[in-house]
Amino acid sequence: EADQKLGALRTKSGRSNLPQHLRSTSMSCSDKLVRWGLLGLQGVTSVCEPIRLSSLLVGRDPNTATIMDQKEALERSITRRIV
Repeated sequence: EADQKLGALRTKSGRSNLPQHLRSTSMSCSDKLVRWGLLGLQGVTSVCEPIRLSSLLVGRDPNTATIMDQKEALERSITRRIV
């Protein structure tokens, strides 16, 4: 969408013709990765130690102009999220 804001909770809908008030809110993929990195894959629980990701494999995005553009977007969305 043209009105996306970096770092904001996004509103998504499978149908773009729905009015804004009918769209559901959901976390972006990068929001989920940061959450899993901080809390572990199982979320907040005191039952066991957090299960954390040790690596992440990302495929080439055909909609990104260059590899460097994709690298910049990944760095911004994953490593620069926590300040």
